Amino acid sequence: ANTDSNNNWINTGNLAQAIRYAVDNGARVINMSLRWSDSTALRDALAYAASRNVITVSAAGNSSGSSPGTPAYYATQYGFSVGAVDSSRTIASFSNRAGTNSSMQHVMAPGVNVYSTVPGNGYASYSGTSMAAPHVAGVVALMLGANPNLTHAQVRSILTSSAVRLP
Repeated sequence: ANTDSNNNWINTGNLAQAIRYAVDNGARVINMSLRWSDSTALRDALAYAASRNVITVSAAGNSSGSSPGTPAYYATQYGFSVGAVDSSRTIASFSNRAGTNSSMQHVMAPGVNVYSTVPGNGYASYSGTSMAAPHVAGVVALMLGANPNLTHAQVRSILTSSAVRLP
């Protein structure tokens, strides 16, 4: 495991291959608490997952942007983009927003001071859309547990249409 000077994980792997591997090995939901450089292979892997009703859940990014980063950017067509809110349901200042494309399937989840496990059998609080995305992945897993026959389109529609719109 390699980390940089900011203690961020460095992964030299191939996200597109990882998505295809997960789909081919029975994953129903893929959480991506990460940012990744864009590529045709990545877009094609997200399309592959969606075509097999595997739901991809991507952190929107933490750069206060008006629209999600990659791979969440592709939630116009595939899976979900997830932004972060605090305990008062206020959008976190760092969270990327949904953008202007009305096809964007963007939802918000707790992402400020989220208490979680850390390597070395410890616990710590972190903030970021990477903390918010697993909340949504868990909801999707519960949806698929209740009805394993839900399609990619149905999961996207149900989750976004049942979410509470923030001011």
